[in-house]
Amino acid sequence: MNKKISFLEEAGAATLHELKRIFRDPGAVLILLLAVIAYPVVYSVAYQGEVLRDLPVAIVDRSNTMMSRTFSRMADQTDELKVLAEPASMKAAERLFYNGQVNGIILIEKDFQKHIHSGSPAVLKVFADGSYFLFYKQVLSGAMYSGGTLGAGIEIQRLMASGEHHEQAMISQDPVSLKVKTLHNPFGGYGGFVMPGLMIVIFQQTLLVGLGMLGGTTAEHRNPYFRKPSSQKTGTIMAYVSGRSIAYLLLYIFTGIIIFVWAYKWFSFPDNGSLWDAFILFVPFILANTFLGMAIATLFKHREEAFLFIVFLSPVVLFLSGISWPAEAIPPFLYSIGHLFPSGFMVPAYLRVRTMGAAISDVSYELSGLLIQTAIYFLLAVWAGKIQSRRIEKDVPGQEIA
Repeated sequence: MNKKISFLEEAGAATLHELKRIFRDPGAVLILLLAVIAYPVVYSVAYQGEVLRDLPVAIVDRSNTMMSRTFSRMADQTDELKVLAEPASMKAAERLFYNGQVNGIILIEKDFQKHIHSGSPAVLKVFADGSYFLFYKQVLSGAMYSGGTLGAGIEIQRLMASGEHHEQAMISQDPVSLKVKTLHNPFGGYGGFVMPGLMIVIFQQTLLVGLGMLGGTTAEHRNPYFRKPSSQKTGTIMAYVSGRSIAYLLLYIFTGIIIFVWAYKWFSFPDNGSLWDAFILFVPFILANTFLGMAIATLFKHREEAFLFIVFLSPVVLFLSGISWPAEAIPPFLYSIGHLFPSGFMVPAYLRVRTMGAAISDVSYELSGLLIQTAIYFLLAVWAGKIQSRRIEKDVPGQEIA
């Protein structure tokens, strides 16, 4: 019983000590409190539009007929496109494109209406910037939608002229009606797609950066890694590691409520699952990152090294998480490396629970992975901290952390 009380006392003292240590360090406060809130909010504001609308395009109408003008009006009325100019030649349209005034060009050939009346295919030529896939997609989609709608109207008129009623002509023109319902992301927007997973990566990387900076400060000042360097008992070290982790867990639960509750509602991100199930995933995710950060922090001799190293890793972690590129398209070896970080398990599990509405039992594999990482990284943090504590105490015997 006394050992349990001693362990709890050590852990509690370590929690208070670590919180004081964080709030006394302006850099740690900036990374662990302000940045973890500011980054998701700023990115969410940037993506608040969800989809690109009214992209300016130029239409070169060589036909100059009723049909071509009808197509131009229909294109201008779509959500995707806005007809900004109707230049007389392709060279003039190209100048508008290369000057950045339009994002695409639609060319209507001279025989456009003639082909329609003769029943032969009428071709529309669409030019868009393939290096920017969002622009390319919207220009192509708007042109296809306008052309398809125009073609459907012409076909309905032809069927009605042959004696069919309007309803019958509608059915004949579209015998197999396709109704599309977007699951999980009703706006079909980029923000709702990328931000939930990106928030998880931001939480992980800021936590690792903050722990690395504090670890670098410890090495710079030659302070012992643990509060009681005179004691090398494993139980004492485990109590201190546990206590430190509680400090970061409390801090990130606070910021997590702001981001995953308030920001979610404010920016209307897809929210189809249980907040409680997401919290069950969140706790081992933060603990695993905390223990991993404690272990990594012992490698840095200066706080700047931590910042540069973790920031350098951030694009790699983001790519291997499967957010920016489908996980199925990532080579298995690289994708496995990504699972060394807790985000490798957390991102797909969180998206399935919060965005798709899956139950916690449906992500048991990912939850098990997070729990295993928590245990392994806890032991790694204890081992690494014990080595650093011995090394620093050897250099500066008997010194206590202020």
